[in-house]
Amino acid sequence: MRGWMMAVVLMTLAGSAQAGTNLPALADYPAANCVRPEKPAKPGNPSDGAEITRYNAKIAAYNREAQVFVACVNTYVANANADMALIHAKSQAASDAGNAP
Repeated sequence: MRGWMMAVVLMTLAGSAQAGTNLPALADYPAANCVRPEKPAKPGNPSDGAEITRYNAKIAAYNREAQVFVACVNTYVANANADMALIHAKSQAASDAGNAP
């Protein structure tokens, strides 16, 4: 009877241990603050040379802004990957220490 009760207690304790977080700040992990450019609307009158010239200038600006946006997103992803690698390394070290004889 005593062994059975001990098994129930251990199962209850094991069942109540849930995965959570060691870093509550992850709930507030910063989102990327990259500004996505808005693609210009096509010219209304494709035969108007001045309108085409303005449109082409807007497209050139959009392309420059898009390059900045992509670079920003790539930097954000690289930083997030570095954060994950650091967390993985620390958790692996803790696991290794726990498994050491």
